[in-house]
Amino acid sequence: KYETVNGKQVEYFEVTNDKGVVYTYRALGAINGDTSSGDEFDALFRRKFLLTGIRDTQQTANTVTYNYFFESKANARAHRPASVTYANGYKVVFRYEEQSEPVATYAVGTAGQFGRQYHRLKSVFVRDDAMPSGTRQIRAYKLEYQRSAVTRAHQLSRVRLYGSDYTVDADSTITGGTQQPSPLKDLAYASDAAALEQKTYADTTFIWNLRVFDSDGDNRDELVQPSIHTSRAVPTNFPSCLNSELGFNTFAERYAVKYAIDKTGSRALIRKTPNSVWNSLDLPLSTGVGSVLSALSVLPALPPLDQALLVVKQVIFERDGDSVVRNPPKMLFFGVGDGTAKISSLTGAERMFFGNFDSDPEIEAVAPLGNYNTVFMDIFPSWKSLERYDLQPDEHPQSAGQITDIDGDGVSEVILTLSEDSYWWTVLDLRDGQFFRNDSRPGGEDFRNMEERPYYYRPFAKADVNGDAKLDLVYVARFDHARHLAVALSTGKNFLPPIKWIGHEQTSSLNRSGSRNTPYVATVADVNGDGLDDIIVVDEKVAKSNGCDGYQFRYTQVLNDSPGRVFLSTGTGFVAPEASGIPAIPGYIESGDFDGDGLPDFVSESKTDGSIWFGDGDVAHLLTGLTNGQGGETVVAYAPSTAIG
Repeated sequence: KYETVNGKQVEYFEVTNDKGVVYTYRALGAINGDTSSGDEFDALFRRKFLLTGIRDTQQTANTVTYNYFFESKANARAHRPASVTYANGYKVVFRYEEQSEPVATYAVGTAGQFGRQYHRLKSVFVRDDAMPSGTRQIRAYKLEYQRSAVTRAHQLSRVRLYGSDYTVDADSTITGGTQQPSPLKDLAYASDAAALEQKTYADTTFIWNLRVFDSDGDNRDELVQPSIHTSRAVPTNFPSCLNSELGFNTFAERYAVKYAIDKTGSRALIRKTPNSVWNSLDLPLSTGVGSVLSALSVLPALPPLDQALLVVKQVIFERDGDSVVRNPPKMLFFGVGDGTAKISSLTGAERMFFGNFDSDPEIEAVAPLGNYNTVFMDIFPSWKSLERYDLQPDEHPQSAGQITDIDGDGVSEVILTLSEDSYWWTVLDLRDGQFFRNDSRPGGEDFRNMEERPYYYRPFAKADVNGDAKLDLVYVARFDHARHLAVALSTGKNFLPPIKWIGHEQTSSLNRSGSRNTPYVATVADVNGDGLDDIIVVDEKVAKSNGCDGYQFRYTQVLNDSPGRVFLSTGTGFVAPEASGIPAIPGYIESGDFDGDGLPDFVSESKTDGSIWFGDGDVAHLLTGLTNGQGGETVVAYAPSTAIG
């Protein structure tokens, strides 16, 4: 239905149940009487509707009315209940205490507004306004809180119950009265610290090109270690002085292996033979001609699919007289579960973007081929066919970029990689055969002048660090020779100005070690299970030189030997590893949930004895027990889901 608010027709909803009871929902802006236009109007009048009333079918209708408090427009009218009023005069009133930092933040789809809730419930009053003055008070509840040890999350610890003689001050804080037995007290929660348990596997090779994904759709990740082809780093006949670094006989496994963790709880490592393509990646070119294959992306299985997809880029070199000619690359698509189905290839694509660009359950690929010609392909669940469409949009991702779902609608967007000319992030959204550009800056901001500016031509980590189901950007920023972790929160269309979440003055874990290059955000994972994405920082690989037999050889080390440092998110900042107590993970490569317990596990590199550090702690903040004022005690136990383990 429609109502008029400040001269504008706006929607509201009436929902009727099977007994004729009517529930009324109105927009945030309508309840608050706002005047808005453009994106702000969408955020206030079309994004969220709150329950404002209930009416039954009695001749004299029984009604319930709901009222709310709101934050400012800039904070997207973040709301909280103010009162619930019943037709018979009963009324429940809610009062709050303001916090210095928001207890919740969330995107609303506009650069001009961002949801921030600064208030925490402190008191609840029950009254009967139909009674004479002085007899209206019935009871009151005072809420007490504690802060969790590591991430400082707000946790309800006790509720005090007061009789009708309760007293309050001018700020609605309960100051006295007859206390009744407490309905809730001594609330206990699972720790928000993270515990890790290392398990080392003899005769196992885990090195930098290891890939982690759920290859069989069982909600447990597997690991695939491709075959070892060392001549990609040095000449085929490399000298003996490099044998200790790159010689075949220094690796426990030379050929591709797929690893899975046993489901019995022993965490034993099971070896399987993967798809044969894993033995063909990065083949050596002994004569300067031939074929090079490299893995581009591994996509995890989607619900209607039964295996993951491996995309391989193949480049063929041919000799033309004294020259070696590079042919246009081909993209090859393989099913990488236990099957070996190979599907069609695409020629001429230097880069591809993989995601769900049209909201169906299938994976699509977008390949810019130059001359403003873009190929859009449906990859069918059988893994045996592609359907190709040629697009000629005004905008298209000619440069490199990353895939994300910035607005949470289930459809992928492309974030372009930054160049020296970039002043803000550019998001491309594919709709109806066209890419639409969004590079709007909140308040005309330009991060080229910011302390938190990102590095150019570098990827960002995509993480939901504030728990609003929108992917934010996280990266290591460098300013005046100092490093810190910066976050640009998603607005649902683009990003807010980046801010520092933790700096070098708060942790030594952002400093590079020795001759290593700049630290970067390598992995995103919810390490302590609190619903907020945490990040793992490692140091970049560096090229190394070695002299032998009068020659200088430059190569990339097989083992990076860089520890993974875990930074837990609090929703408004990061906790340093020194404060959380989470140990650095030596020789960090990648993370995944290998044992299926819902917590991430971490892989440590080794040529001969690879390790997995299993997440072994509690799921943070789960209620584990409570008591009441009458001697009752409740213990809360949890069991794995019967649906997903």
